[in-house]
Amino acid sequence: MKKIERLLILIAVAMGAAFAPLSFGDAPNHGKTSAGNYLVYIGTYTSEQSKGIYAYRFNAATGQFVPLGLAAETSNPSFLAVHPNHKILYAVNEIGNFQNQSSGAISAFAIDSHTGN
Repeated sequence: MKKIERLLILIAVAMGAAFAPLSFGDAPNHGKTSAGNYLVYIGTYTSEQSKGIYAYRFNAATGQFVPLGLAAETSNPSFLAVHPNHKILYAVNEIGNFQNQSSGAISAFAIDSHTGN
């Protein structure tokens, strides 16, 4: 795992950041795969090193996070939520300007049930 990825996880945990557990596929067990793995999304403040929302596979038995990479490129996603149908990921974007107005934004992303991206 790269240094920046470890730092992002530590920051997210320390801040109680947006973890949005989601299962792979359409498993009816509400976020947990048959192997005990969860899909976790972490929103980051964007910069040259960070581009938005990252996906990780979390193994509940071992406590291991496996990085899956950038799930969505979006500005400063500070709060994440997964729709109850597990097909849409919502992000609150902390930005000072949206479409030339002082504001924030809400983004929505379709979730691929096989890859999590």
